[in-house]
Amino acid sequence: MNGGQQILALAALTLLSYLILSFGNTSNLFLETGLFNESVISGSALAQSLIEEIQSRAFDENTISQALTSVDNLTLSNSFGPDAGEFSSIDYDDIDDYNGFVLSDTLSRMGNYNAAVDIYYIVEFNPDTRSIERTFSKRIDIKITNPAVNTNITFSSIVSYWWI
Repeated sequence: MNGGQQILALAALTLLSYLILSFGNTSNLFLETGLFNESVISGSALAQSLIEEIQSRAFDENTISQALTSVDNLTLSNSFGPDAGEFSSIDYDDIDDYNGFVLSDTLSRMGNYNAAVDIYYIVEFNPDTRSIERTFSKRIDIKITNPAVNTNITFSSIVSYWWI
């Protein structure tokens, strides 16, 4: 083997090594992306389930047995959270009982998920702004965290009260 052939063989080995390393890096990237996507999908399912559970409750403690036409009869936002005698989500009878609620769920592949709920009144026609006054619209924010893949996602839903 002459010097030119040795250089070509060395270049071929270098190129092959580079391709093997690139393939390994690409495989790791695909694996990380797949795990992240699976984490987001699982977290989304948890958040959606919790949103549906919350939305199945009455709008306010004072709308359970009667219709209201004035925001003055709604619960003050500093009183949001479970009422006396409500110890778990099974006992909650209205939306704002879930304020401050934290749900932990463990999935076999993705580990622990934590869902933290924040409920507040919003400025009507401006759903991104918290209202310091009572309104007929409440926003549900659910922050999902998964330490296994360092995922933090917030899901939101708006519930409005209409009387007939």
